[in-house]
Amino acid sequence: MSRSRYAAELGAIKLDMLHSLARSQRALARMLECAADTAEAAAPLGRELRHNLAAIDRCRHALAEHVGVIRCRRVIRGKPGALWLAAPVCAGEPRP
Repeated sequence: MSRSRYAAELGAIKLDMLHSLARSQRALARMLECAADTAEAAAPLGRELRHNLAAIDRCRHALAEHVGVIRCRRVIRGKPGALWLAAPVCAGEPRP
């Protein structure tokens, strides 16, 4: 298989994967709307459903990263660093 044909097929596969993830996202949004309606009526069921939907979302995200369709940075929790501004900005000097 030639390199260009391989790249084209790989691109088609990734595009198909993105379409699949978009359909999954729409389905997940519909489930979340139903979960919100359910949570108002039965709190324990709503919490369990919310937990299950969060697990589904983590699986979808991991699959998308594994296939290479998306790349996401990990969220780092902690104390934020000091704000850095260039000296002219701190001094309030006008821009040239």
